[in-house]
Amino acid sequence: MAIRKGFRVGGQGSTLEGAYEAMEFSILDRIVGWVPGRWIRAEKRLQENEPYLPDHFPGIPVLPGVLILEGMVQAGRLLLDLSEPGPRRRFTVEWFRGVKFLRFVHPGDRLEICCQLVDFRKPDGPVEMLCLGEVGGRLAVSARIRLKTCPAQPAGAEEFWTLKNREPLAGSLSAQMVQLPAQGTAHSHREAFRWLWIDRFTEFQSGAWAEAYKQVPPPSPPSHLGRINPQRLNATFILEGMAQTGGLLAFEATGFRLSPIMARIPQAEFHLEARPGESLVYRASLERLGPEGAAVTVTSHQLDQLQAKAQILFALIGNGAEAQPKVDPAIFYRMMTEMAAFDVPTPGRPMPLAQPSSSPY
Repeated sequence: MAIRKGFRVGGQGSTLEGAYEAMEFSILDRIVGWVPGRWIRAEKRLQENEPYLPDHFPGIPVLPGVLILEGMVQAGRLLLDLSEPGPRRRFTVEWFRGVKFLRFVHPGDRLEICCQLVDFRKPDGPVEMLCLGEVGGRLAVSARIRLKTCPAQPAGAEEFWTLKNREPLAGSLSAQMVQLPAQGTAHSHREAFRWLWIDRFTEFQSGAWAEAYKQVPPPSPPSHLGRINPQRLNATFILEGMAQTGGLLAFEATGFRLSPIMARIPQAEFHLEARPGESLVYRASLERLGPEGAAVTVTSHQLDQLQAKAQILFALIGNGAEAQPKVDPAIFYRMMTEMAAFDVPTPGRPMPLAQPSSSPY
């Protein structure tokens, strides 16, 4: 493994370790290899005690698709940190395009992520990446991602991002892997955590549209949950909130018979970063509903400004013998209950389950 002077694998003060710890939260476990300015490969093994699995989904734990996208974003940021000389730039997501979820990642699976830079020419311009996620050599997720430079550093940003006179690191082309530092373990702290990224519904027109609300939390210390910090709303968690708003709208439209699973994201654009202390309003419109899938368009507004917009396609999964996995619709029904979808005084609000015996309550 070729290493420039001053870079120690896994040691205190390692450049790669510092870059990783400067992130809001950690998804990746280790870096397999990279070529500066070209590509990077990383791994994540899904553990059974990840804090989001009890909600995603009860009895059928799978890695949330947006966390796979987050792993791709983190890998891309690390590649840029290892490729650029001089002061580090802070990147945020500008858009996702052509995202396809082809198979699930289950506990015990090893997800391999590869990100290849396709536009890295402008010193201060956006950066585009082609990203693939594989499990056991089979494609699980593919996406095209553009990162843009943040115009200013947020208050309290880590000093790490302003280091000067930094040289790019040589690439790793050997079989030796760089183990990334762990940031605590989920099972060592019994904090409550829910995989819910909207606070409540504010309007709900059955089979047509829905509006949901999310308060952006203020800055907080690093989470003891270790694997993620749910106190910060970045692009991937905002995308999950938009997906939950649109997915539950589609779920209710099926009469609670078919469960919505995110299958494709043709396009998701992010215009503004979520400002702590303010609120986001998600508005979802049901564009198409069929026996096997649903299409929604969802926007996110911060005050009167468009913060994000996404087109999302859901697969609708039943509980027949052919359903893989067999997702219980009661999971999504419970989410709607917890987010007050049944309390919204809007004509056409969700109806209760037709058969009380099928309700989990």
